[in-house]
Amino acid sequence: MNKYVGLLELKHIGIPCIEWQEYSNDIFLDSNCKWTVRVANRYGKDTSLPHKIGVSASDAHITARIWKNKYDLVIISEFFKAKISGNLLISYNSVVVEWVYGNSTDLTRKGLLEENIQLTFSEDIQSKNTLLGKSVFSKLMQYAVYIKNKYMENLLDGRAVILEWSITEYDRGVVKCNYKEDELIFYDFRIV
Repeated sequence: MNKYVGLLELKHIGIPCIEWQEYSNDIFLDSNCKWTVRVANRYGKDTSLPHKIGVSASDAHITARIWKNKYDLVIISEFFKAKISGNLLISYNSVVVEWVYGNSTDLTRKGLLEENIQLTFSEDIQSKNTLLGKSVFSKLMQYAVYIKNKYMENLLDGRAVILEWSITEYDRGVVKCNYKEDELIFYDFRIV
C-alpha cells in the first residue's frame, strides 16, 4: 500500500484526515493559505518522491505544473503546522504510539521521539501515565479500536496498520487555514 492508496483509504473510512485533491491546471488554491504539493504513484512504491510543504498558492501551481509533466500523479493539500506528530501502530493484540514535538520528519526520517507508549488492548488506558496527555492519548486509542475492528481480517493474518497523525497548531504566517487549533488529523495509512 502506498501513500496515494493510503490517502484514499483515509477518506473512505471517515476518520479526520487531510483534504487533498489531484492537481489539475484549473484547480483553485486560495492565496491566503499555504499548500503542500507532492508526487504520488497510483501503483507501486512511493518512497523518496518529491514534495514541497508550506508553499504559497502561486508556488504550488508552478511546482505542480512542472511535476505533472514528469510524473503520473501530483496531489495538493492545504498545509497545516504540526504541534505534535506521531505514528500509531495497530496489531491484533497491541497498540504502539510514538510521537515527537513538531512535524513527523524527526520521527520518520531521523528516528527521534519524545515517547514510545506500548500497551495491549486489554489494558486500562486511564491508568496509563503519558507525557502525551490524556485527551490526545484517549482520542488515539479510540481510533485504534475503530481501526482494529475495521481491519480485523488483516490483523488476524499477522499484518499491522500504521497511521501517521498530527495535532495542529496555529500558524501566524497564514491568513486563512481550514484546520483548527489542536485538531487531530491523519495523513498516512499503511497496512504492512
